[in-house]
Amino acid sequence: MANETIKRDDNRVTVLAGVTDDASEDVTMLRVDPTTKRLKVVATGAGTGDVSGPASATDNAVARFDGTGGKTLQNSGVIIDDSNNISGINNKTGSDTNLVTGTAGTNGNLVSWNGDGDAVDSSVAAASLVTASSSTTFTNKSISLTTNTITFTSLELKTACSDETGSGALVFATSPTLVTPVLGTPTSGTLSSCTGLPISTGVSGLGANVATFLATPSSANLISAVTDETGSGALVFATSPTLVTPVLGTPTSGTLTNCTGLPISTGVSGLGANVATFLATPSSANLASAVTDETGSGLLVFATSPTLTTPILGTPTSGTLTNCTGLPLTGLVDDTTTALGVGTIELGHASDTTLSRSAAGVLAVEGVVVPSISSTDTLTNKRVTPRVSTEASSATPTINTDNVDAHSITAIGTDITSMTTNLSGTPTNFQKLTIRILDDGTPRAIAWGASFQAMGVALPTTTTASKVLTVGFIYDTADSKWGCVASVEEA
Repeated sequence: MANETIKRDDNRVTVLAGVTDDASEDVTMLRVDPTTKRLKVVATGAGTGDVSGPASATDNAVARFDGTGGKTLQNSGVIIDDSNNISGINNKTGSDTNLVTGTAGTNGNLVSWNGDGDAVDSSVAAASLVTASSSTTFTNKSISLTTNTITFTSLELKTACSDETGSGALVFATSPTLVTPVLGTPTSGTLSSCTGLPISTGVSGLGANVATFLATPSSANLISAVTDETGSGALVFATSPTLVTPVLGTPTSGTLTNCTGLPISTGVSGLGANVATFLATPSSANLASAVTDETGSGLLVFATSPTLTTPILGTPTSGTLTNCTGLPLTGLVDDTTTALGVGTIELGHASDTTLSRSAAGVLAVEGVVVPSISSTDTLTNKRVTPRVSTEASSATPTINTDNVDAHSITAIGTDITSMTTNLSGTPTNFQKLTIRILDDGTPRAIAWGASFQAMGVALPTTTTASKVLTVGFIYDTADSKWGCVASVEEA
């Protein structure tokens, strides 16, 4: 410590003039901080103020300012060891990013980076690299032609190859032009567009004289080539050939429509006795000789206006006797004495059932007029059975009023959405229709549709569970509707 006077102010040291080391060199100035009452270094440089650092630091670490005040230092990961080697630098930024750390390598070798970001010797000499202008022999190397292009001529490739065959330009698979090539024995090939193949020498495996026929296709040359032919002369083709005294044998099929000269007595087999005679001389007598189950005798009878001599017709299935005469009454009914056309016919017995004409188009039985479809008659003690149709269940019941007078639905299992949809027929004025409905134990809604209307009685709109509902209608042609005149439900 220099020989200076320490001034006191309220028992506090305010200034210590200086501190020296053992060599009596002035190291720094000290003063007491008025707030903390501790000694602090007094800056002796151009700046003013105090500089402070962390409680501990890494050995050989480069100190860094903490913030922008210029008074606080902080630790760092960049190390400069005692041999001046730098480590801990990750990224280099700024105008100069060429700071490289690492150990010394071999002169002329390439440099590579290790995992710590240090430059190391790659052991690869720069002189061993291949450049665009250098001449180098590659060994065990492959070059991708996808991203690289190698150019050469056919002659240059031929000079480079040592086992080529032929000469001239390269040949590729698509549409090459080969000049007098020797193909050897190809494993496969398509000669669709090839020409000039000599038939005598270019095709192997042909039978004797076949090449001659193919070169000169005549009938004579074909006969020479074929070894199992029959007959002689010119070739025969399917369409309109002229055969000279051929022996056909037994054809499997054939059409002899235009053939002539077939002898009926010997040329057709399988004919019955005397049939060939009838075919050669077709007379009634020869036909009778050929047929074995005929009835009657004499001449043939044809359908149009034949004259039959005492024929027995048996029971014809049909016939018109308009022009027939001589029919005995016994041919119509048994024991009748009244002929047709006298006004009455006795059926069974004269006093039993007499049919007579009452008027034009009106028939009477025993004097009582028989009603007809178009006649107007009063029926007494007669019962008319209604025509009834039935169905179990349908949302649109089917009723044809031309065929039925009543319709019964026996177990409707769904609501009736329309009674009109499947209603058909051509009803007449005042025609009656009765509809009976029974549900399946569950009340069902009823929608009648446009063909029905209330006429003194409201149309029912629902059933009562397990109760029969009966509704009566009368048709009114004035408005073409069925009018409801009755609606009752089972008690």
